[in-house]
Amino acid sequence: RTSLLLFECAAPTTLLVTIVVRYAIWPMALESGSANTTLLKNPITLMEHNANLLMALSEVALLGGIPVRFQDFAIAPLFGILYVYFTWFMMDKWAPKEKGP
Repeated sequence: RTSLLLFECAAPTTLLVTIVVRYAIWPMALESGSANTTLLKNPITLMEHNANLLMALSEVALLGGIPVRFQDFAIAPLFGILYVYFTWFMMDKWAPKEKGP
């Protein structure tokens, strides 16, 4: 049961990371100049952000036989909300205010 709940958080999170990198970070880097995209073109970076999604989707579709249950659909959004609150709470604790956001 716990591993299923953890996977139900991990799979949407990998999808979110891939979408953010593809549709938010890449366009912003391209607008600011081509020199800023060199780190994004690194094969290791591409594998970190895109291959993870392929592995999660292959786990769901082909390998795992993981059941998709309607009762667990709230797990991923709750994890995202918890992550946003945690990041907001820790924002001033990780970096000094003069160097933080």
